[in-house]
Amino acid sequence: MELSFSYSKPSPPWSHLTTDLVCKIADCLGEESEALRLRSVCRSWRAAVPPPRPKTTSSPVLHLPCFQPHRHDHSLALTESTVYSIAPIPRNSGEPTTPWIVKVQFLESGTVSLKELRSGSSLKAEDTLLLPKSLDLLDYQVHQLHNVYSLENVVEREKFGSHEIAVSCRLSEKGDGFTVMVVKKDGALAIWRIGDDKWTNLDCGNIFCSVAYHTRKKKFYAVGNSGLTITVDPVSLAIQEVLPPAKGHCNSNKFLVESFGDLFLVEKDFQVSRLAFGVKKLGEEQEWVGGDGGALKDRFLLVANDWMVLGLAMDFPGCYYKANHVYL
Repeated sequence: MELSFSYSKPSPPWSHLTTDLVCKIADCLGEESEALRLRSVCRSWRAAVPPPRPKTTSSPVLHLPCFQPHRHDHSLALTESTVYSIAPIPRNSGEPTTPWIVKVQFLESGTVSLKELRSGSSLKAEDTLLLPKSLDLLDYQVHQLHNVYSLENVVEREKFGSHEIAVSCRLSEKGDGFTVMVVKKDGALAIWRIGDDKWTNLDCGNIFCSVAYHTRKKKFYAVGNSGLTITVDPVSLAIQEVLPPAKGHCNSNKFLVESFGDLFLVEKDFQVSRLAFGVKKLGEEQEWVGGDGGALKDRFLLVANDWMVLGLAMDFPGCYYKANHVYL
């Protein structure tokens, strides 16, 4: 005789938590999206936690001096956008859902700019008519993935890619130590600290392609396509070489991406008839490790036209994101 047993894992009794405890959890959350996700756990939590206040102002915009001190009629506008993942909650555990990745920016005009991941273009007016007026977070999973920064010459409309800009903290949290580092069009590095009336050019004698701020080490990192990697202290502006240029010819584009306190090097290699990606992680000994495919481990990489983001696969139950995968 053949016996079969079925077991269904009971749902955690989230609704049994007291209102005071739920409110204390909400007070510890920093992001608006985190509060929204907390409210979406169950109906009793939605009743206990008030909704975040609606945005009444545009996303932070910081006007910086132009790279040429004599161009007083020009300025650079530093703006911040937020990347979200939106996916319906699967009704059946075995059916993964496909998320919608959008970049959201609140404009100074009071309107909202939505750009989708794959095309990088803004949604057309006729497309927005198909969007719902609101999302019920009991039916959707909404994750805040990444903050993306853009630097633009206000007069000449010259833009810098997001991998060419690094900030020491979010614009809404900037204080006395707020610092911006960029890769200029000639590959040179420049840094600006809040209160400065001009940019400081960093004399490195090399060409760089990507920068990032390492929040755990509190330093800027810059990498060139040659593999040369340096750090820049935002206070003393001291420059230190971390890794020398790689030997031999290198034809891959390199990008620095920070994820949950770790720094990663993404190498984008255009090969014959295919596109290859390599991901390495900065180790404790200041070397790139995991080049054999193990650097991502529990993370996945999303690649868009002008930005990249690393996410934790465990944060996306029911979605098709898998650890150690790259998604274009």
